[in-house]
Amino acid sequence: MPLVRLNEFMVNLRFRHSAFFRYAVQEKEQFGIRSGQHADDAVMARFRTWAQEQKLPISDQDWESNREAIQEQLSIEMQNVAFGVEAGFKLQCEKDPAILKALELMPEAEALLRKKQLLNRAATTTVAAANTLR
Repeated sequence: MPLVRLNEFMVNLRFRHSAFFRYAVQEKEQFGIRSGQHADDAVMARFRTWAQEQKLPISDQDWESNREAIQEQLSIEMQNVAFGVEAGFKLQCEKDPAILKALELMPEAEALLRKKQLLNRAATTTVAAANTLR
């Protein structure tokens, strides 16, 4: 699943209204936040109620078309507030396609590195043996 891009609606919620940060603080105070916790349906429902109480401009269409992005941003911000930005970044990396691809390729890269190291050792041994014969 690719990272969610922020459209104008999401930029306004995140930066203009600081909605995700403000709500994450409240979520932490009222319900607590666990390490690695994602915003589930209960958190999403509480956020929507909170947003309406704050009179944030979220139409039903905005909510539905941005639900995944809202959930991702809430999850990240909850981790930021409760455990620091490294925790939020870690959660964000779980969906980063470049990171996921790199992790997928790590075993292959490790095998290639070992092969190169073995070839270098063999070449060094051959050169050393040739030098002792002179």
